[in-house]
Amino acid sequence: MIGVVGTAHVKIFDDNELNKLHIDQENLKVNILKSDEKSGNYVIKFFITIPYNSDYKCLNDYKSFVHPTLKQHIRVFIISTQIIEIVELGIQPIKHISQL
Repeated sequence: MIGVVGTAHVKIFDDNELNKLHIDQENLKVNILKSDEKSGNYVIKFFITIPYNSDYKCLNDYKSFVHPTLKQHIRVFIISTQIIEIVELGIQPIKHISQL
């Protein structure tokens, strides 16, 4: 698995969209770092896990997954994204049948 940590600037047009910025899933975690509620601009921090792909030669090849993954899950207007770090998380341990 590959882990990507970064920040994104997003714009909220409706207060109902605010709850979309708090995500705690297995492959995506999103938290608000800074907000300007008056203008609707928010800075969020994200952590995305991406399955390992043997076709990629280096960790920078995974950058193309970040923006589409965020766009798919948070569904607000993304102004910009900044990747802070891309790390190799290693192979996930095989789960016992009782954990499935």
